[in-house]
Formats: sequence, C-alpha cells, structure tokens
Amino acid sequence: MHFVELVNRVGSDQHRLLTSKVLPLVWHLLEIQTNQMSSVGQLRQPTAELLESISAQLDDDICSYAHDRLSSPAYELLDELMGNLQ
Repeated sequence: MHFVELVNRVGSDQHRLLTSKVLPLVWHLLEIQTNQMSSVGQLRQPTAELLESISAQLDDDICSYAHDRLSSPAYELLDELMGNLQ
C-alpha cells in the first residue's frame, strides 16, 4: 500500500496523526532529496503526491508546519512542490 493511500484512509479526523507521524516522513524525504541529489529524482513525484494528499486532509498550510524543521534547501523544495500543486 502506498503512503498516499494510507493518508487518504487516515483522513482529516486524525489531524494529530498526520502532523505528528506523516509530516516527519515528508520532512525526511525532502531532506534526502536536497542532501543527496544523485539517484533521488525518483522520490520527487511520490513526495509531491504525498504532499498533495496531506494538503487535502489538513486545513492548515503544510509550510507552516515545516518552519524551523527543515533546512533552507529542503524548505525551498517543499515550497516549490506545494506551488506546483496549486
């Protein structure tokens, strides 16, 4: 089962679960992509899909959760991916 499917099953009723368990996974994926540019391009699309699914479940802006949790390059990647969703 894909993470996106899991996020969709959790739904917005489990806001705390999404923010405490799923978002840290996203932060890790973003950091990996900015720290090891080789052979991680395949993570970009799944990360974007996961962000889209989480964004649909949360009322809040995902970027507000990322503040002080991501390095500048990872935050820029998050901002870019979120911008592509809109």
